[in-house]
Amino acid sequence: MKVLSFEQEWTRADKRIQILRFMREAIGVKEVGWQDLTTLNLAKVREYITDKVAGNSAVTYLAIIKAFLTRYTDEGLIPCKNPAKELKAKRVPSEQVVLNADEIRLIENYQPRTEQEKWVKAQFLCEYYCLARSSDIQQLTPENIKGDFLTYVSKKTMVATTVPLHKNFVKYFKQRGKNLDRASFNRIIKRICKNCGICEEVKLFYHGKVQVQPKYKLIGSHTARRSGATELAKRDVPIATISKLMNHTNTLITSRYIFADTRNLGEEAMNFFNGE
Repeated sequence: MKVLSFEQEWTRADKRIQILRFMREAIGVKEVGWQDLTTLNLAKVREYITDKVAGNSAVTYLAIIKAFLTRYTDEGLIPCKNPAKELKAKRVPSEQVVLNADEIRLIENYQPRTEQEKWVKAQFLCEYYCLARSSDIQQLTPENIKGDFLTYVSKKTMVATTVPLHKNFVKYFKQRGKNLDRASFNRIIKRICKNCGICEEVKLFYHGKVQVQPKYKLIGSHTARRSGATELAKRDVPIATISKLMNHTNTLITSRYIFADTRNLGEEAMNFFNGE
């Protein structure tokens, strides 16, 4: 089969144009060609992406590029002999925020000012109420709703998941609009949360350093799933069950999503610290 240009092959296999844009900016070209994938240029791509986005996001982006280039290593198109080495990056610990039930209600009551805000609000709340990934929310159809349950096969894991249908889910499911790229989605959900008044200062380890930020600045697409999982954990749902609902392959992954608020441990736990 004939191999097309780098960008044609990329857009045919992957729709994340933002990563392609980062590569163009890092190398300094209008269009990335196979001949541009030299050792020096891939190092520039790694440095540019790690500077542009959070550490763990950079690891994910670079892994996507590595996986793509691996498909073409036998074609003799890539000047760099070892792309995986040049695109290697380490994950860094990073704390995340979650929204509590009151903050979710603020978003529910928010009146969108644009069509895009309406779409983002709807998708964010869909993710919260069924714990699905954004990629799965985007591909759901009414056929996935069967009685009192939502059933789907995850695009990422190819594993079937069944989730009880939240009473608010269908309303927001119907309000979904065009799919937006991750950067646009995150920019809009931050704006929505700011307009909702979710502005308390939060101190946490983020982007490789301790920061104090207004809470809305730390919110993104994944916050919805984290918040839904944390709310279920507060209601004493076993982590193994939450893991199944989130379509995770093991509970260790799920545990990273759940925020443990050590300031609100509940009466029984506080009895221990009070010596009772």
